[in-house]
Amino acid sequence: YETAWSSGVALCECDVSLTADGHLVLCHDRELARLALEPDAARAAAPVGTLALRDVLALRLKSGCRATTLAEVLTSASTLSPAPCAASAAVAARPRLLVELKAEPGGGDPEAGEGGLAAARALVELLAARPDLAARVELVMSFDAHLCRAFKREAVARLGAALAPRVLLLSELPEAGCL
Repeated sequence: YETAWSSGVALCECDVSLTADGHLVLCHDRELARLALEPDAARAAAPVGTLALRDVLALRLKSGCRATTLAEVLTSASTLSPAPCAASAAVAARPRLLVELKAEPGGGDPEAGEGGLAAARALVELLAARPDLAARVELVMSFDAHLCRAFKREAVARLGAALAPRVLLLSELPEAGCL
């Protein structure tokens, strides 16, 4: 993210998962096995949602880095943000994230915080606790309409309409022959 933003890229995308102790980490898959040096290790094969943050951070990844929290990436975006008087368009790019919330497999009970709603609530909590980071979230997206509505409702209620990130519902088109 820092390399892209330092090179003038304004928008980067990430997927987030919620740890068992309530921290949002960047993670595309349910678990970190594909990225881990030891993919069969118990921590790597376990869903991120069943691990504490300290266990996720202790996992050695193939990249040589550790997993990253969303708060760290948003703070980095804020730090790399150009000064208001920056002259060139490339330098003036405001680093921002597109954050994807994923519905949990099998759906789950939305009222019980399952199905990705717990991650949506954690994102709202993070942005409410750190309003300086809210401007770094360009939009929140998901393939789950219920999750999009719930996030937007909670974000506007907690952050106000001006600070609440925009929300994008993703959809899949049918195969070309089906159109």
